[in-house]
Amino acid sequence: MYGTLAAAREAGSPVIAYGAFINTMAEFLIVAFSIFLVVRQINRMRATPEAKA
Repeated sequence: MYGTLAAAREAGSPVIAYGAFINTMAEFLIVAFSIFLVVRQINRMRATPEAKA
């Protein structure tokens, strides 16, 4: 067994790094959701109130 993922890769052992993939996906979702919230707030501030009849 290898102590780290990097050590296993250096030794040429085949690895399945699903933990790294899950971590990358979680980071992507957090960033995407944050950008979504910022864009939604900007659109709310830019919207002009409709004139009442």
